[in-house]
Amino acid sequence: MSILNDTDTRLGIGGNNPPSDADVFEQKMREQYPETFSFAERLLNAADRIPTEVNDDETAGKVADFIKQVKSANKSLDAARVEEKEVYLQGSRMVDGMFKSWTERLKKLVDAAATPLSEYQKKKEDEERRKREEEAQRKREEAEAALREGERKRKEAEEKERIAKEEQARAHAEAEARRKAIEEEAARKKAEQEAEIQRLKDEKAAAEKADKEKQAELKRQLDEANDKLKAAKSEEREQLKAAKQDAEAAEDAAHELSKQAKADNREANKLIDTAIRTDKQAEKLDKLANKDAADLARVRGREGSVATVQTLWVGTVTNREIIDLEALRQHFKDDDIQIALNSWVKANPGKQLRGAFVREENRAIVR
Repeated sequence: MSILNDTDTRLGIGGNNPPSDADVFEQKMREQYPETFSFAERLLNAADRIPTEVNDDETAGKVADFIKQVKSANKSLDAARVEEKEVYLQGSRMVDGMFKSWTERLKKLVDAAATPLSEYQKKKEDEERRKREEEAQRKREEAEAALREGERKRKEAEEKERIAKEEQARAHAEAEARRKAIEEEAARKKAEQEAEIQRLKDEKAAAEKADKEKQAELKRQLDEANDKLKAAKSEEREQLKAAKQDAEAAEDAAHELSKQAKADNREANKLIDTAIRTDKQAEKLDKLANKDAADLARVRGREGSVATVQTLWVGTVTNREIIDLEALRQHFKDDDIQIALNSWVKANPGKQLRGAFVREENRAIVR
């Protein structure tokens, strides 16, 4: 099968279209270098006659001659290519040189303008970060102060609550002791009065036959004893009433103290909540202060331009002999590794390298 494409595209659909620039150029080159293209075309047409096996010196010599002719044709074509391309290269270099002179000057202009802009943006970034860090620190200090105040209030409230409970218990104990003493004293007086009344009754019964004056005196004494008993009972009621009022007053005072302690505790909780919110605000400001430089240093022009700062990590080789190639292993391209392997094989013929297959090959060289 011939390597050349013998099909004429002009015979197919769309064959009446005008030839492309590439077709026109190829035709022109064929006319300008007829022998070169004719020789190459004959060689291409002879591709089917290349033997698939070489078993003797005569055949080997013919194949070598054929390779030499192909190389000669290829060299002639490449020389024509270089000659024809030179005019385009000169024009290309002229175009590139002219435009590059302008673009280089404009690039220097950009660099000249970008230098003070970058310095300003760095200052702006530093200033914005400093402000946010200061605000975050202020918020954090406010939060800590509010937290300390809240803890102090809470301790005061707990102390008031403790005192209120102790006062309440003391008042209750005192009121109970006072009530018990009043009841015991009243019982004693009642017992004395009842004993006196019984004695008088007994005397009255014994003296029923006595004279009326004696009976009247006894009656008077009996009435006086009854009056004393009533007075003792009335005094007992008054004392119990006063004791009850004192106990209620103590209960009210203790309740008021407990109420104040609860109010102080609520205020302490509010201060602690405020401290927590302020601390969260400080955390947000910390995050803002640590945002990308592009956000902190963004500048907008009146004509729609936006200038930001790009922070990049850049590495520079300082010592080729000690650089850690193992750390860079995953960042080498396969082509880079192959180039390095080829260089190593040339420098170390016959040696093997872990991870590679090093072999010796024979290649035909025709001169």
